[in-house]
Amino acid sequence: TYRFRSTPYNLPVNIKDPDLTDEPFWDDADVRFEGIKTQWNDFVRAVRDKDDYEQMMDLDAFARFFMVNDLILNMELGHPKSTFLYRENYADPESKYVFGPVWDLDWAYGYENSSQYYVRDATASIFSKMTGQSGNNFFMALLDNSEEVRKAYYRVWVEFMRKYYEEFLEYPEDYFNYANSSYQTNASLWGDGRNYASQLNQIRTWFDQRTSWIMENIEVFDLGDDSPYLSIGDVNADGVYSVADVVCLLAYMLGERPEDFHLKQADIDKNGFITVTDLVSVIEFVIK
Repeated sequence: TYRFRSTPYNLPVNIKDPDLTDEPFWDDADVRFEGIKTQWNDFVRAVRDKDDYEQMMDLDAFARFFMVNDLILNMELGHPKSTFLYRENYADPESKYVFGPVWDLDWAYGYENSSQYYVRDATASIFSKMTGQSGNNFFMALLDNSEEVRKAYYRVWVEFMRKYYEEFLEYPEDYFNYANSSYQTNASLWGDGRNYASQLNQIRTWFDQRTSWIMENIEVFDLGDDSPYLSIGDVNADGVYSVADVVCLLAYMLGERPEDFHLKQADIDKNGFITVTDLVSVIEFVIK
């Protein structure tokens, strides 16, 4: 297997495909290896130096890849382990790096330092949990060093929360209902796995806390006509945080029924009621 450590960031790189140990590559394997190594080091240097690295990667693919890892608090990125990316044609210098697929999730969902899932760290920054690791430094730089990357990341989160989050929350219960007979058989044979039903609310609570924390702390961008999706706190659904959101929410709280009022976007703490707490949170969004 052909492996190396990147310069900078000291990232462990393992070339999976093409397999340079296969017979078709024997004659020029070393040349190909050096080419792939050089291209990757050029990319990570561009990230470090803030040198138009956005043009060298698929922005949407990276935003979605990191969004999933952030959503589930996947600590594998810190090392980094099981972190996949590829180029459609590594021989073409214009071919972009595509991050994904997301892989290896056993060190996620708050498992770090607790050995339990969906119990702790729902409101923890993924970077604070990986401090000092080479993967942490690299992924932090990918976000911090480019407003374009951060905007793509924000756009993906807004899309997810507006269109897919409620459906996403249904999946654990759907899967439980589908697999429950197997759980019971397993419990009868091995004496474990009888408490999965009780964990469904725990899973939902963990994800509600996590997504709320992320949306409260993510850098907000004016997506304008660039996205039809709404973000939590965008009370009047115009795509931006502004004083108009505060006015709309105040009007609702005073007994009016503004046509552009959206309850789901205004109920920041997701308790089913509109209170002063929600108003304060919307004001904070606008100030940011």
